[in-house]
Amino acid sequence: MISFSRSYPRFSLRPVQGGFSVVELTASLAILAALALLLTASLTHWRRNVQSMQCANNLRQTGVAMALYVQDNNGSLPGPLWRGQSPYYQSAPDGSFDVASGNLVSFLAPYLNPSASSGPTLSKALSCPAWISSDPDRQHSICYYSSGELVQAEGQTLLPFGKVGESPISPMRMAAVENPAKNPALWEFDRTIASQGFYLTDPRVPDAPVHQNSRHILYFDGHAVAMNTK
Repeated sequence: MISFSRSYPRFSLRPVQGGFSVVELTASLAILAALALLLTASLTHWRRNVQSMQCANNLRQTGVAMALYVQDNNGSLPGPLWRGQSPYYQSAPDGSFDVASGNLVSFLAPYLNPSASSGPTLSKALSCPAWISSDPDRQHSICYYSSGELVQAEGQTLLPFGKVGESPISPMRMAAVENPAKNPALWEFDRTIASQGFYLTDPRVPDAPVHQNSRHILYFDGHAVAMNTK
């Protein structure tokens, strides 16, 4: 007679040795924390770079809009303007914009694809992404500063965008601006470069450069660059 025998696996009731020891777990958590810090720093650096590029692109778009305005207005620059510039505009029921406000955005809005609004609307082209993210509650409303006095080669001082006030001054013609590639038309504004007393304490003006180590400038020829603030 042939007999068949079966073999069965043997099971042990002893606990299986494995898992992490306290030292291994602590080391793993420390490594994860270090990686998280590195990732956060990298993301912060990446975000700042993206915001800087967006800000420069916005200013270039503003430069194009300004060139189109000059072309449509017999060579005249927009104005008269205030020195401190807000990126908010408001359209009237007839589709017009309040150019009497002294805000550059009101002059350039038709060239910047504005949205219909019944109240103040933020222009993306005339606002800096870093400025927006640094002030979620929008307590600051002055993002840029328009060019004030320009000293010409012969020593004459001119106001390219004119002057708003009791004795308003009309804006200049673009062709009258000497060295447009070297004369700034618009730049990021904060209290560290405020030259006029009321801007030094104006709550609408940021306390410090929103890009921390740089400040973007738009020149009259339409190119925009980031200048080191240190």
